Amino acid sequence: GVASDSTNKVLVTASIDTHLRTWDFRRQSLTADLPLGSAATHFVLHAASDLAAVACVDRIVRMVDVEACRIVRRFSGHG
Repeated sequence: GVASDSTNKVLVTASIDTHLRTWDFRRQSLTADLPLGSAATHFVLHAASDLAAVACVDRIVRMVDVEACRIVRRFSGHG
């Protein structure tokens, strides 16, 4: 998945390589790399709050604070 924040300063990606990454939109450079521990299958960014929901193959949905680049919640049992 790929999404940008509401100001188009940050680009966020999540993929099957098990990482969520943030990028500086203008400089086109990597700013953070967060290992998820499992491949991402779905990804949604709530641009106004900088929270991302990442569904992974291990059936866990991870809520990520994009600004801090850390997982803030985990929801198990995703089908």
